[in-house]
Amino acid sequence: MSKISFLSNTVTKPFDRYFEAHECSHFEVNNITQVLSGKVDADYLVLLIDISYFAFDGFLNDKSNEIFDELFGLLEFFRKNNSTKVIVSNIAGTYLDINTSLNIEEHQKLLNLNCKINRFAEISDVAILNIYDLVFMHGYQNFINLKNGFLFQAPWTKLAYSTIATSIDEIIQLFKFNRKKVLILDADNTLWGGIVGEDGVDNIDIDENYPGKIFRYFQQQLKFLQNNGLLLAIVSKNNFDDVRDVFKNKNMPLKWDDFSIKKINWNPKSCNIQEVVDELNIGLDSAIFLDDSSFEISEVESVLDIDTIQISTNNPVDNLKIFDHLVSVKTLNITKEDKEKARQYQAQEKRKKDKKNFQSIGDYLSGIGMVVNMSINDKNKARRITQLVNKTNQFNLTTRRYSESEIIGFMESHNVFGFELVDKFGDFGLVAVVIIANNDIDSFLVSCRALGRGLEYKILFLIDKYMKSDLKASYTKTKKNFQVSNFYDKFSSSIDYDGDKTYYHLNKDSIKNVDYIKERE
Repeated sequence: MSKISFLSNTVTKPFDRYFEAHECSHFEVNNITQVLSGKVDADYLVLLIDISYFAFDGFLNDKSNEIFDELFGLLEFFRKNNSTKVIVSNIAGTYLDINTSLNIEEHQKLLNLNCKINRFAEISDVAILNIYDLVFMHGYQNFINLKNGFLFQAPWTKLAYSTIATSIDEIIQLFKFNRKKVLILDADNTLWGGIVGEDGVDNIDIDENYPGKIFRYFQQQLKFLQNNGLLLAIVSKNNFDDVRDVFKNKNMPLKWDDFSIKKINWNPKSCNIQEVVDELNIGLDSAIFLDDSSFEISEVESVLDIDTIQISTNNPVDNLKIFDHLVSVKTLNITKEDKEKARQYQAQEKRKKDKKNFQSIGDYLSGIGMVVNMSINDKNKARRITQLVNKTNQFNLTTRRYSESEIIGFMESHNVFGFELVDKFGDFGLVAVVIIANNDIDSFLVSCRALGRGLEYKILFLIDKYMKSDLKASYTKTKKNFQVSNFYDKFSSSIDYDGDKTYYHLNKDSIKNVDYIKERE
């Protein structure tokens, strides 16, 4: 059971009925400064701000910006003294429409302030509750009860309490669980309307007319998700050339190269899906399969433990709502590495092809110009480091999970190393993390994208050289990290066992450099 504390300039007690599975508490109304200046005993602090908090005599002005700056400072102070995760709302409002230009000008001030409020998410473990969007979707009159606001400081309608509670619960889930990595999509009646093998390229629906416009819009949603960190794959029972001809001859939002993997054949879809996740080196729990056929969905579910979604063919407009309510494709933050996922996978494919031109793996690794950059306690990288710490399973010696604020805490009192890798094909971004506390390697993890190159040995050499003193380390067995169970063995002068944990004292003389991976100067 999670502890949720509510802090607001409005009454928040009515939220209790929507969080019966949690332990809820409420600070007094208009106590924001005092609470953020102290300690809070809760897992989540929901800071719900009504527009009146920023308005001066009913209007947003320069004074509003001063209030924002003060609140930003309070949240930074709060973060230094609390590990509690914070969910802070942006604001919504309405204005008398006596003049269109004046009305738009006031709404622009509101939008500008919300853009500034979005900066709160720069603070570790702070997420934004998008009240502005909720009011936009449901309508101001349906969301705000002015009379109750004036009488009881409770301006929200029943619809508002319910909708806001749903959004808060969704954000809590996003704090707890990792985002999916790939959407695996059928082609016919999913990416377009119709069956290309029967109807022909010219007669499928993917154009500016109904129902083709619906499929275009669906593809636009998929493209947006891909641009923000999700990989796309095709698994289709079709002739390969037929599907490729659609992309060649139809002007669609999604292009052929937007799909990182294409399994277009007549094999069972469960087999093709397994091949997709194997090639991406991820688990089935990181993928979602979308198909219009109940038969294909059933076949996949009978063989694989994977999330599935059946696409509607009777009413394809319903498909446009799928991602609005699918928490597993959402994320609290988008990193630079997220946005470059598809490009990084394309570079990976080039590496595989180039590998065939070398007689040995040693020649290949020496010839691709790998350069590693080591950063130490770089708080600008804390968000990406946290992401890696919480989703890396295979090459992860201890599989300890930490929040962003905990990572920053390590940076302030110990050493957090981040490692970026580039080669002649492109930039991997930040792919490895090592956390050392008191000469003990607390965490050592490498993204699966960077394995098979000897990078882990280069990393051990670099941190050993930096730390100077002998290092201690440990391995904790999990269901997914068996491949690294013996990693430290060759470097250790003594080994101790305690259940699923193995403890090591590393011998500096046994840790050697990897010459073909250069260090960035």
